[in-house]
Amino acid sequence: MIMNLDNNYKKTKIAIMSVADILNYGDTLFSFVARQEILKRLPNAEFRFFTPTSSVIEGETFYGYTRENLEIFKPTAILVIGGEVIHKYDKVVWHEMYKNINKPILSDNVSDTFFDWLDYPCFKAWFSVGVLYFNDGNKIDLTNLNKLNYIGVRGILSKKNLELNLLTSNSKIKMVPDIGWLFNRYFSDYKMQLDTLEKNLGLSILDKKYVVFNINHTSIQKHEIEKVKNILNNFAIDHDCYIFLLPIIKSYKDTEDLIGFKASHIFLLPDNLSLKETGALLMGAWFYIGSSLHAAITTMSNFKNAAIIHDVQLTKFQDHFAHSMRIDFWDNNWLNIGTILEKLKETPLLSLKKYAEYMSITIDEKLDELCNILSS
Repeated sequence: MIMNLDNNYKKTKIAIMSVADILNYGDTLFSFVARQEILKRLPNAEFRFFTPTSSVIEGETFYGYTRENLEIFKPTAILVIGGEVIHKYDKVVWHEMYKNINKPILSDNVSDTFFDWLDYPCFKAWFSVGVLYFNDGNKIDLTNLNKLNYIGVRGILSKKNLELNLLTSNSKIKMVPDIGWLFNRYFSDYKMQLDTLEKNLGLSILDKKYVVFNINHTSIQKHEIEKVKNILNNFAIDHDCYIFLLPIIKSYKDTEDLIGFKASHIFLLPDNLSLKETGALLMGAWFYIGSSLHAAITTMSNFKNAAIIHDVQLTKFQDHFAHSMRIDFWDNNWLNIGTILEKLKETPLLSLKKYAEYMSITIDEKLDELCNILSS
């Protein structure tokens, strides 16, 4: 149940922090979905989106984060919603991405967007976020957690990364499922979007089965590409379907990585599709296979199968597929793709629908809880 909690006597001004400007599918989507869901509960709330650089995305202004720009807005709440962004690996994680988008970061570090404002005098929350392990060179001051009014992390490992004592649980750090389980609401008009795309692209989409595939150079080795391409193309021929190569990780220039997979039944889609078009393709797919967590969750939120293959066993993948009891659809060896394709083509288990529905209900409850505090 979604509760309308708006208080007409209190002006709620919400600053939402993200790295939407790197134009990675999930990172870009979080802010839009968060606003949509909060407005259901607080319809009079005012929003401003902040990112490390100044950008216009999907026609929406994203303000470059600096403390001065934040103070100009005078928020009553600062929220980080979604993404594995709670860390200070500015050189290891963020450097390449922001180098590729070629835009100046307004603050000293990308991580300032998620930490610099912790002492700002208003309500502050991390909600449905991922937390990377802090090694000696990139530690954050965990005592700063006391400055947050609400902490919600999306996985057990993320929770333990924020707890000083591995043997005890900090009750302030809540478990909030990945907000990606609500993406299907944002793409409720996906069939209409697919109808338009079919005409624009000149490809049969609505009446033919298609699989969405995506990788980038960090998730597969060069020597694996030819074999994976042949397996995908043969699968498409044998099952009378298309494989659509969908660029969704633009900060890694994944279009350049995907070009090498083109074949008779494998088609590279344009890299300038809107969020609505990208999400529609994932919602309408027979299934998804690739290396994007939130591409997979989008397809799964529409009760369809999805699998992740990635050379690196990232925390977010382990958390997601272990929690959903779908470990057969997670692998770190691309040479197993043929076996996974055979599993994906089967009818999704009823348990997937139940799990997706449970996740969305749980997130609704947590959003109600968060917005109830904001409106009080």
